[in-house]
Amino acid sequence: MKAIKGNIIHSKVLGALEIIPNGYIVYDDQGIKGIYGEKPKDLKDQDIEDYGDALIIPSFSDMHLHAPQYAMLGMGMDLPLLDWLNTYTFPTEAHFKDLNLARRIYHDLASE
Repeated sequence: MKAIKGNIIHSKVLGALEIIPNGYIVYDDQGIKGIYGEKPKDLKDQDIEDYGDALIIPSFSDMHLHAPQYAMLGMGMDLPLLDWLNTYTFPTEAHFKDLNLARRIYHDLASE
C-alpha cells in the first residue's frame, strides 16, 4: 500500500464534491483503496508522498480502444461527427469482415 497526501477534492456521487484538507488517498497496483481525512494507522511514513498544499483530484480514465478505428489514428475531424463516422469510420469498420485484415490490425494495435 502507498499513499499520497494533500488537499483532496473528490466526488462520491454525481454533482457533489467533497473537500478533504490534508487528506490521504491510499492505493495499490489495483487502484484506490480509500480516501481519508486522517492518516490510516496501518500506513507507514515511508509510503506517503506529501504534496503539501497542492490539490489532488482523482480522475477516471476511460482507456477502452476501438481496434477497427486504429487505421484512422491521427486523422482530423474535418466533418461534423455523424458525417465523419459515415464517411470514414463505418466504411473502415466494414472491412473487418475480412478476418485476416482484422487479425493484422488487432495485432498491430496490441503491439504498439
